[in-house]
Amino acid sequence: MNRFTTPTFFCAFALLSLALLPASARYAGAQASSVAGRLEGNVVDLSGALIPHASITVRNVSTGSDVTQASDEAGHFEFLSLAPGTYQITFASPGFGNSVLKAVEVRVGTTTTLHPRLAVGEAQTQVDVQTESLVDTQQSSLATVVARESIDNLPLNGRNFTDFALLTPGATTDGEGMISFNGIAGNFNNYSVDGANNNNAFFSQQIGRTTIPFQFSEDVIQEFQVTNSGFEAEFGQAGGGLVNSITRSGTNALHGDGYYYLLDSALNANDPINKALGIAKPANRRQQFGGTLGGPIHHDRVFYLLNYEGQLRNEPVTVNNAAAVANLPPEFATSNPTIIADVNASSGSFARSFNQNAIFAKVNATLSKKNTFDATYNYQRYRSPHGYFSTPTSSGDGLSLTDGSTSLFFQASLHTVFSSAALNELRFHFGSDFHFDLPATAATGPAIVIQNPDSGFVYGGNRFELSTSDHRYEFTDNFTRVLGKHTVKTGVDINYNRDLDYFVYAPKGEYQFASLADVASGSFQLYLQSFGQSTVPIHSPTYSVYAQDEYRVVPRLTLNYGLRYDLQVLPKPSVCNPDLPLTCNIHFSRNNVAPRFGFAFTPFSQSATVVRGSFGLFYAQEDLLDVSQALVSNDISRPFLAATGPGFGNSAPIVTFPTSLTSFPPLPEAPPPPWSSPPTSAAPMWSRAASASTSSLARTPHSASPTPTPMAWLCSATRMV
Repeated sequence: MNRFTTPTFFCAFALLSLALLPASARYAGAQASSVAGRLEGNVVDLSGALIPHASITVRNVSTGSDVTQASDEAGHFEFLSLAPGTYQITFASPGFGNSVLKAVEVRVGTTTTLHPRLAVGEAQTQVDVQTESLVDTQQSSLATVVARESIDNLPLNGRNFTDFALLTPGATTDGEGMISFNGIAGNFNNYSVDGANNNNAFFSQQIGRTTIPFQFSEDVIQEFQVTNSGFEAEFGQAGGGLVNSITRSGTNALHGDGYYYLLDSALNANDPINKALGIAKPANRRQQFGGTLGGPIHHDRVFYLLNYEGQLRNEPVTVNNAAAVANLPPEFATSNPTIIADVNASSGSFARSFNQNAIFAKVNATLSKKNTFDATYNYQRYRSPHGYFSTPTSSGDGLSLTDGSTSLFFQASLHTVFSSAALNELRFHFGSDFHFDLPATAATGPAIVIQNPDSGFVYGGNRFELSTSDHRYEFTDNFTRVLGKHTVKTGVDINYNRDLDYFVYAPKGEYQFASLADVASGSFQLYLQSFGQSTVPIHSPTYSVYAQDEYRVVPRLTLNYGLRYDLQVLPKPSVCNPDLPLTCNIHFSRNNVAPRFGFAFTPFSQSATVVRGSFGLFYAQEDLLDVSQALVSNDISRPFLAATGPGFGNSAPIVTFPTSLTSFPPLPEAPPPPWSSPPTSAAPMWSRAASASTSSLARTPHSASPTPTPMAWLCSATRMV
């Protein structure tokens, strides 16, 4: 694993004007739950006196489900787990008129606070509200909820809903297509959907990575919460931010929608630069379409939601060989017709598509007054022939490859309410993510690379081929108990990852030349090729436990504190090199104790201003790509050959162009050290590395190191204006 070289320290003070945010994204606070929100408050009369044992009934407007409980001796009430949505709330107490609050919004991961006031008498009071407080006064972390209204109304090119996270404070891109929170690399984030882990353990990115248009259709997302610092002990396995998404559910009303989006270059004019250079307008046509249908299976009890979304995109890739052939002597084409023919065959315009299909299904049911159940299924398939490079131009590298991905997501959850003060959440999740860049047919000859910044070009066989599959099995159980002023939550989260990593560099070898003229003479500079074990199986379980307490010291001050422990077990190499003892074991840390502490303080009675502060240690997961490299970086399992040729002064290379090697060759005696007398003839030059690496593939090998341990401080102030 990569380790942060120094602990990360973050402390910021911000006064947030919520009037500047869209109304649907104004909910500031943090996690009440990964899949639900909370509702709390105090029931008082018109004089402000607390009313104990008042009856509170909360009814979901969309599904008709309701739950009733009583306020405690101090008039305080708290609903620990409510599905995000719109609610009608009725307050009643003997000797007082009923109070009905309509259109109360509950958001994922936040606590909605109400202050109902009952009048003496029998008259009923009805009040319409949106939400009395848009600021969560209970949570110490800093988070933003992006609600359905924003998802529906804000334009989004490509329809990948996680791009909306860039609208939240502290978020930006990290230069590799991922989202960075507070400057921390994007692969240290944690993504969840309906409470389930939605991360690819091999690449430490969300499932689907950045190579596909989207994983879930934007149309099935109810809302999501972005937490960039200070999250509680319930949430871990991340050193950056949390993106916690909730999918839509069916309701009592039958509802459906369909949509079609078109982007076509035929509708656009050619740009002035292309016109000046006489370049035709590039072709580009993208279509996105789909539909959603939801409704009741059993009125007020069982509901369904279905969705399909597809993308058809055609954008040819253009390979330009002009620079490679520009400075060749006039007679070169006549003397070397085969080389010119091969270069021309790899040049020009090639059809390229980016096509995707995604299917979604969800069922949620009220089994009884105490038990609810939901299950979510999502499948996506993406294929892109000639799509290894997403830009419209290429030097020919990766031209023979098809870029593709297939992912599956399934989760089933059972929520049990034992009493108004105790509940349990049990979940099983299975996820898989398969990515590949593979040729349609096996290479028949070596890859030829013109290694020149001005005239670079690649043709011949493919330089690499790879595929990775990540399978995740997750079991989660969370238990919450209210004990007076304390809300205690404990839980366990077990993840088991089973991965396969297939990687071959230059299956028929790669020759690097300074120019095409050198290809004709066979004067190559380097020959590169990997050998040995091409597929690496990886099994890695992760065990997590936590306990946390939310303590309401006084109505205006809440303390959040807890402890979390994560243990990611890394596999032991099946093959090691006795001459390199470090290859016989992969170290992983067992000292991953993560304390968390935070507070939320409301200095004024209006609850419009909240001061928050938090401290915590956070342990990020080791990506299994690094583990795969460590398992074969032993000079035995996957040796990598880097041999010099005549272009680098080696008159006796161990391979001659255009020969392809089938096994690692016997190596000549190593050259003498530089301080000895020079040899009488040119010594063969070669290099043997443990495994293949190339920066363009981000597969740099290095051994695993202890779990990253960023330390974070957060100080913030939030004010509703």
